[in-house]
Amino acid sequence: MEDMRKHSERSPTEKPTPIEVSVPIGISVQKLSVVMASFNSLYKEVSKHLGVADVKDLLVSRHREGSLIIECSPSLAEHADPLEAERVSIAVLDGLEQLKEGTRPIGFTNAALRHVARISSVAISDDITVVIESGGRSVKCAHTLESVAKHLVDLRTMSWGSVEGTIQMISTRGAPSFNLYEVLTDERIECHFRSNLIESVKESLENRVVVYGEIHKKGDEFAYVKVEKIHRRPPSDELPGFDDIRGILADSR
Repeated sequence: MEDMRKHSERSPTEKPTPIEVSVPIGISVQKLSVVMASFNSLYKEVSKHLGVADVKDLLVSRHREGSLIIECSPSLAEHADPLEAERVSIAVLDGLEQLKEGTRPIGFTNAALRHVARISSVAISDDITVVIESGGRSVKCAHTLESVAKHLVDLRTMSWGSVEGTIQMISTRGAPSFNLYEVLTDERIECHFRSNLIESVKESLENRVVVYGEIHKKGDEFAYVKVEKIHRRPPSDELPGFDDIRGILADSR
């Protein structure tokens, strides 16, 4: 909280606190490029999931002579609030700390975790690693962080729930299945269903539906859904209008 108060006192015209990426001496140029590209992608991925759209990129702003400590500053959209970039930097450092405890931080998608694993993979030992530092805080990206990130990406879970989207491409070859394109992200989700649902699936083809059943995930990504029930959404031209709703409400009195 003290860090957040300190950042909140910053004038909107000031630049956000830079982030330093300290890279072990002796790694190859190829690995250096992997570290910097992965950290840039990690920063932008966390930024996206925090809803911070003003951070466009990370730019190298300074490096220390005689070392491999590279200072990066967020490149912001015009008239952007630097405090938004501060939020992302704090979230990245908090997330890396939380990963050490073996739990997935908020905003660290599978894509973000893969970037963490690549950054941590260049560590020479537990002490000679990439170090991320900002605002007086620093986090080492050791091989243990790489292992945790990979474990969370591969972690398989199952829960009961529902997903809404549009049904496309039905297949009855082997186990019956169809593709569902999620309504918000347009992500393709593989759905398996029992043969007794085939007519419901056919009737719902190219239509918006809600499917209910077992939701299987790998990390935070859909693996597949085992469908138990399908509810077809009415087309927009079949939805009741204002006059219809007013009539329904009047009749209910």
